[in-house]
Amino acid sequence: MKAMKRLMMAALALAGAAGCAATPGGAPSAAAPAAGPATLADGLALGPLPQAAIPAESCGLLLWTVSSQRPIPVFRFLSGKSAEIQLGGRIVSLTLVDAAGESAYGVFEQQVFQGPDGLAVEVTGAFGVGFNGGVYLEDGVIRLRDAEGWSAVTPAAGVAGCR
Repeated sequence: MKAMKRLMMAALALAGAAGCAATPGGAPSAAAPAAGPATLADGLALGPLPQAAIPAESCGLLLWTVSSQRPIPVFRFLSGKSAEIQLGGRIVSLTLVDAAGESAYGVFEQQVFQGPDGLAVEVTGAFGVGFNGGVYLEDGVIRLRDAEGWSAVTPAAGVAGCR
């Protein structure tokens, strides 16, 4: 449990810092778009989101995975709006198509999203310890499946809450 708390605290700190990232000219940073649709068969993996914060006056879900001992923000869903991931060097917008299980802050424990080119993304997890304005999401999993049937699974942890 202590390791999970440390991961969550580091992830929260990273989310706050990521929300302030900018290029030397002062403009917000953005991922370069990829040419043409790529598939999971090409070895695509979730990449870090350049904007990993819940905006003020919003509720949503942020998920991280751990790479090289650091939490990396890889999924963001704003309640009532779309979700996003980075795949193949481009930000991919996802639409919520199904949800089940317990809900908190506009987020469900099981959610299914649809993306472009037949991409399906399933996000599951269990609500854990609550805090002021949110709740930790434990035992999270992000499952990606492309139109060709290739799939990838990424373990994740995160927070659901409002700002």
